[in-house]
Amino acid sequence: MTVAQNIAQIRSAVEAACLRAKRNPSEVLIEAVIKNRADDEIKKAIDAGVRIVGVNRIQDAETKFPHLPANVEKHIIGPIQSNKAGKAAEIADVIESLDRIKIAKILNDHAPRTLPVYVEVNVGSEPQKHGIKPEELPQFLTDLKPLTNLKIMGLMTVAPLGPPEKTRPIFKELQQLAHAHNITGLSMGMTDDYVTAVEEGSTLVRIGRALFDDKN
Repeated sequence: MTVAQNIAQIRSAVEAACLRAKRNPSEVLIEAVIKNRADDEIKKAIDAGVRIVGVNRIQDAETKFPHLPANVEKHIIGPIQSNKAGKAAEIADVIESLDRIKIAKILNDHAPRTLPVYVEVNVGSEPQKHGIKPEELPQFLTDLKPLTNLKIMGLMTVAPLGPPEKTRPIFKELQQLAHAHNITGLSMGMTDDYVTAVEEGSTLVRIGRALFDDKN
């Protein structure tokens, strides 16, 4: 399948999930994860209507973002080191992986304009993953308030690999956390679990393999 066909298939799956959850499909945005993708692949995704792209590493952002059209929103979705945070604030439109106040302060100081951010929450408390613990969220949000160059857009999580019955409670808990703090954005769901994430309230799904690979 072509990239355009993959995107059409993803959109159909999102619409079906929204129908089951009694949601409006327009609430869900599709983000193309472009790490390790060639320029022509990325162009095909943009030509097919993708308007949000994400990379895990600042180095990838530095090489790929300058060549993307201005109307494409550029996200950083991976962990940010303190020595790279200033550059991240300068070249990204959105940061999805904020989980340290130290990094938040650097982003705040270097952002040339108001910088939208998602707070990454390690809902499953997996030791190998980044993100704050769910119980740390209230204090984290309080600590962010003085940083007026940052705008909290939502919460983000990476669910453990597994079937829907394993990932659904993770997505449901993030949705409940967001609701408790009057936060509307939910970046959750990737290639293997985005349908379940949409059913549980995701507003932004991060898709790499299902969008670019031709083996779907």
